Amino acid sequence: MSTPTPIPSVPPIGVTAAAGLTAISINKYAGSDTSKKLAAAMTAQAVAGVLTTAATGNVAGALSQLRSLFNAITDPGLLAFSQDLWAIGTTFLQGEADVLQTIPVLSDEIDGWMTNAATGINQVAAADIAAYSTTKKA
Repeated sequence: MSTPTPIPSVPPIGVTAAAGLTAISINKYAGSDTSKKLAAAMTAQAVAGVLTTAATGNVAGALSQLRSLFNAITDPGLLAFSQDLWAIGTTFLQGEADVLQTIPVLSDEIDGWMTNAATGINQVAAADIAAYSTTKKA
């Protein structure tokens, strides 16, 4: 009798959705320009950090980080890109809040949607940073 194959772990839909939207956003902003892709990935990682802070309930800290991030960006395209990523995360937050208000019993099921969005954004950002940092050095 053979050992059954374990079912692979499937990431939460929020992680997958945010990762996909991040990958699309990076490519939309940067095209084939690897230096722009690296800048976008580093910015995405910073946005994921802000979302992680917001997910802990530290809204004031997250907004402070967000203001600092937006103020430091001089490229209008990169600023728009970072604002789009922030919107992705806050969409998850709004969805979480709406469900909690409507159906409080589901709180355990949707807890962490913003964290999932941050995780998905960070996964793509980290992979792109690794890929394009190496490309840039070559």
